[in-house]
Amino acid sequence: PGRVAFLFRPGEAARPSPAWTRAWRLVPRRGPPPASVAVTGLRAWLACPFRFYLQQVRRLEPVEPAKTELDARDFGTLCHAALEAMAREPALRSCTDEKLLRDFLLGELERVARERFGAQLTLPLVVQLESARQRLTRAAAVQARAQAEGWIIERVEWPFTLDLGGLEVRGKIDRVDRHAGTGVWRVLDYKTSDTAVPPPKSHLRPRRLGDEQRPGWMGVTVGGREQIWADLQLPLYLRALAGEATGATSLECGYFNLPKAAGETAIAPWPELTGDLLAAAGACAEGVAAAIRAGAFWPPAEMPADRDPF
Repeated sequence: PGRVAFLFRPGEAARPSPAWTRAWRLVPRRGPPPASVAVTGLRAWLACPFRFYLQQVRRLEPVEPAKTELDARDFGTLCHAALEAMAREPALRSCTDEKLLRDFLLGELERVARERFGAQLTLPLVVQLESARQRLTRAAAVQARAQAEGWIIERVEWPFTLDLGGLEVRGKIDRVDRHAGTGVWRVLDYKTSDTAVPPPKSHLRPRRLGDEQRPGWMGVTVGGREQIWADLQLPLYLRALAGEATGATSLECGYFNLPKAAGETAIAPWPELTGDLLAAAGACAEGVAAAIRAGAFWPPAEMPADRDPF
């Protein structure tokens, strides 16, 4: 009874609760800014300058000792390997036979899977490989149709470098196609995320609270709405290709989406990425490069804990 009386004794005079603050602040050792970054590094800086610093400068990354299945990156790499092999095969670069393309893709998938994981697969890998088969089967149909329309594969896994204000930006384009009739060149980036995302949605996001503190070059007006650049991958791909596609009448870009719903597999172009929008992307890329060279890695952005390895 005495213990209960103590625990439930009348409360003391109430005091106002203090405002929430962080219990401690991380003060990392500052390293020199990187001299070169991958194209995806610019996306990382746009998402959070401080996490960019942790990943790109301090080289911190999560460790998964109990990993039992493919993560999104592993799955994409597996599908990419089959698609790359198809694009490198001279006899298939202009092939319109869906069955021939499908058989090659599935055969290459099996070869790569056996080479990397062996003959005895765990149940999660069996399920994931079946998903890859379904996506590649549908990709064969999309590829056959594209080549019947006159698109010919010109380059595969094409590496490039760009100089942005003294910062070297490296990249590798999954595929470059050329249209035999019109002379248009097209950059394609394979995407194996569960949901098919159109290029504008992955490169631009709506303005949010707090974005007023962001540099002005991160914003752009599209269709009368204020947007913020979230990725610069395809605009930089076009910049890199512009100096290489001699004889091209024009340049286009898009995603080759291979989502979980195989029926939604399709080439998603971004025809609006021209003129002022492309120039705005270039200005944003130059701004990010200057910030990285200046060591501007603060403040951190708030992110949901379940998506944040840090």
